[in-house]
Order: sequence, then C-alpha cells, then structure tokens
Amino acid sequence: MNDKEKTLDSVIFDGIRFLESLTTHYGSDKGMEMWEAMGEAMGREVKGKVFFAMLTGSTTGRIQFTSGTAETSNAVPVIKCIRTYTGFGLKEAKDKWDLSKVQSVQLEVSPDQQRAFADKLRELGCRVS
Repeated sequence: MNDKEKTLDSVIFDGIRFLESLTTHYGSDKGMEMWEAMGEAMGREVKGKVFFAMLTGSTTGRIQFTSGTAETSNAVPVIKCIRTYTGFGLKEAKDKWDLSKVQSVQLEVSPDQQRAFADKLRELGCRVS
C-alpha cells in the first residue's frame, strides 16, 4: 500500500469518527451540515468512500499507532491488546510495541474489530491515526 492509499484510509476512518462524535455531541443537524461541507471540501470521491464505509459498517481494517503517551509500564497491556486483536504471538506483538516507540506501526485487523482495537489502544495511551 502506498502513502496516498494510507492517507485516504486515515481520512475515511477519521472522517467517520469525526461525524459520529459531532453528531453525538451537537446533534444530527450539525452532523448533516458537516457532511455536506465534507463533500465540498474533499470532493465527491472521498465523501462517497466515507458514506460507503459508514453504510457497510466497515473500513479497511488497518490501524496505525505509536506508543504516544503510553508508559513503559503499559507495555504488557498494550502487547496483550495487540495479541488479542491481531492474533500475533508474544514475540511479534512485543516487536510491534517496541517499534511503536520510534515510529508509526500499521496493523491489519478484521474491519469489524477496527474501532474496538483503536479505542482500546487509545485507552492505554497510544496514539492512533
């Protein structure tokens, strides 16, 4: 996957989360206002991809994260989380955790688990994009 595809995946994932949050906190009218502005700002293609992902309830299944503010003491819970959602073994999950301290790490998960995985990583102090 090239950088342009990674960026588009992030925009779609973040766009959905943004619209959900906006609608939850400010109501459906504000959500619809932003939905229309989104099409004008990003173009019909991106708006269509966001709509399709919302309609099907799935996105790409890719999670990109860094250790962010996660303390070294959070290593075990983060590694356990990675193992739970990806099916990785202990060594592979630990290697991903170690790498996340110096650069962004991309992981593949099932699309229906993507949001729960991202939420759990954030809860543990990781930065998810």
